[in-house]
Amino acid sequence: MTTLYASVVTNCYDFLDYVQNDSTKVSRSITQNFGTYSTYGLKFYVPVNFTSWWTGSFSADASYQRIKAYQKNGTLDKGTQAISLAGIQDFSLSNSFTAQISGDYVSPTFYGIGQFKADYYVNAGISKQILNHNGKISLGVTDIFNTHRDFSTIRYQNLNMTVYDKIETRVFRLSFSYNFGNISLKGTTKHDTGNEDEQQRAGSVAGKVTPN
Repeated sequence: MTTLYASVVTNCYDFLDYVQNDSTKVSRSITQNFGTYSTYGLKFYVPVNFTSWWTGSFSADASYQRIKAYQKNGTLDKGTQAISLAGIQDFSLSNSFTAQISGDYVSPTFYGIGQFKADYYVNAGISKQILNHNGKISLGVTDIFNTHRDFSTIRYQNLNMTVYDKIETRVFRLSFSYNFGNISLKGTTKHDTGNEDEQQRAGSVAGKVTPN
């Protein structure tokens, strides 16, 4: 699947701006209608069946972005490129044992008033069906290498800042689930609608991998 897109947003306020008191050197973060933010890009999505037990889906997004500040907010008029990559791989290791690994990467880019470094992370998980396939034990970890963070520098007007934002992203989860009762229901009646084919196509698109 290939998608060509364009977006022009006026009164953009999706990022933090900063106001600094030059006497005290104290800065405070604000959101305001900063300017016009334009994005033009190309997305690719590819599902792959490597083998009968190994499948994957991958996406790539290459874009050009330009932000132009309103006059009251300064003279910023800057364009930049960005590439984001994402992928998920699923492994059916046996009739009851599965594994998954996923990852995201975003290239260095300029966004808002800051220059951001590359951001990337890898997640993984395994699961085992037990109790005649009625129960499942799962173990997963997000951000295995603890690399997911925002790291930017701001050199704009009277601002000279380095911003490092890191929350707890490496998390281990152990879970158990169990299905009670008969999961196959008999005697159900299917009601067909005229747009059933359209709903199926929309569902397959909604399930695609999208980058962070």
